[in-house]
Amino acid sequence: MAGEIVSGTVAAERAFAVAEDAGGWAEILATALLAIALLLSGEHQRAEPLLRRYEPLLEQPDFLERGYYVVWPAGQSPRLVGALPALPS
Repeated sequence: MAGEIVSGTVAAERAFAVAEDAGGWAEILATALLAIALLLSGEHQRAEPLLRRYEPLLEQPDFLERGYYVVWPAGQSPRLVGALPALPS
């Protein structure tokens, strides 16, 4: 995705649409990827609600015991949300 932001964002939007219906861990990962893609493309307003969606999971010990690939996207949410005010609109 880093090489081509536009096509990466399109792919992330498609993955999000499929994963949102599927739910579970696929939805968490697809949501995080879409949020990051939107940040990279300058669409901060669309990214913020996606980033905030999983902040409550970080308070759940059973979630934090999951594998790195699942916890990492949710764990990045507070950090990325905190950086939003510094990003150009």
